[in-house]
Amino acid sequence: MASCMFIRGLSCLNVCSQEHRLLLSSRVIHKLYRIPSANISHKDRIDEETKADKPAPYPYKTKRYRWIHYYYGQDSTIARFDENTVFISVEGPPASNKTQLAAGLADLLGMKHYEEPNLDPEYINDYGFDLRAFNKLLHRDAQHPDHELFLRDPTHPRAGLFQHRMLRIRFWQALDMELHLLSTGQGCIQERSHWSDVVFNEAMYKAGYISKDIYDFYLRKRWNCFDRLARPHVVIYIDTPKEKVLENIKKRNIPYEVNSPVWESNFVDTIIKCYKEKVLPEYEEHAYMLTYDYQDNWDCEKIVRDLEELDFVSEDMRGTRHEDWKFVPEDFEWDERRYENIEFFNREMGHFELPSYDVPGYYYSDESLLAQGSFEKYLQPRGYTGGYDPMKESKWRILLGLNGRNYYQERMKWNHFRCQWLN
Repeated sequence: MASCMFIRGLSCLNVCSQEHRLLLSSRVIHKLYRIPSANISHKDRIDEETKADKPAPYPYKTKRYRWIHYYYGQDSTIARFDENTVFISVEGPPASNKTQLAAGLADLLGMKHYEEPNLDPEYINDYGFDLRAFNKLLHRDAQHPDHELFLRDPTHPRAGLFQHRMLRIRFWQALDMELHLLSTGQGCIQERSHWSDVVFNEAMYKAGYISKDIYDFYLRKRWNCFDRLARPHVVIYIDTPKEKVLENIKKRNIPYEVNSPVWESNFVDTIIKCYKEKVLPEYEEHAYMLTYDYQDNWDCEKIVRDLEELDFVSEDMRGTRHEDWKFVPEDFEWDERRYENIEFFNREMGHFELPSYDVPGYYYSDESLLAQGSFEKYLQPRGYTGGYDPMKESKWRILLGLNGRNYYQERMKWNHFRCQWLN
């Protein structure tokens, strides 16, 4: 093992210049543990030497990061880290203007903005056909649930399956964000993280939309997989009263949302209560917390100044805050985590899938699956998986695996079929 680490060390010497190694060593232990050696900064105030010294972002969506890269140190992960290599999560009830705040902060901090996910990747295939188009033809038990279906009919028999799929798509987005951060060094800002999705499970159960069995099954899934994902470095909570939430929903004027019976129940009250009593205390233990009252137009410059005042430099390495990011101080550890994220994606997603035979009403019956299969087999249009159309790609490139396919799309597709089989 020592000889392997020595060989890897020689490779690192060949890749990194003497100046670069000195720069890395000057960023102290906080850098290696992923606690920034300097506080979060406006993109125009980041050190120019740090910007110039950073390698170009790794094209992880088109070029695979293989074991040889991390084992021999051919592409350093922490060399791309800077002050803004962090996760920020913008939290709040529905219709609390999270998108405007997250997008504004991402622009000022030079981070990537992840909007709140939906179930389009679950239902839209490679050639653009949406399986939800069959909902009008399928009986109620066999329909494909999404936001619109739930808001129109919150007592739908597949409401629980909808919430579990939303948790899964957030889990997938979290893996995507982590790989983006490790491959490019660019920080990420998301609208509501996978950790806070539990507020919807709580609200649906308290409103009577899902059973106790489905509620407990969700918590089992959350416990089984979330210890494999890091919590955000900073959480921004938008404190929005129920009256403002309902007012904003009316202003958006989305027909199925405005007329939904969901808002007549205690759904929003439970979300706000769960945030304040369960989610935010957990966040506060592991991340920096900033809370703001709702605003129609955010002063993002002011919030950036508040973020710059957060003290990352004197972080206690033995405390619980940011403990998810306190790794062994070796570049090799970060390279290995990055490699495992992309190569063992399906393994990580597999921790989310638990047997559901003991959860009545959670999944489709055999008759429903047969109906879905019949429609998909005989009625949906056919086409080639992305990157495999011989009219667009060279047959030799397809044969040799050089067809520029998107590994993320392929993994998501494989995981969807795998989950169908497990259930």
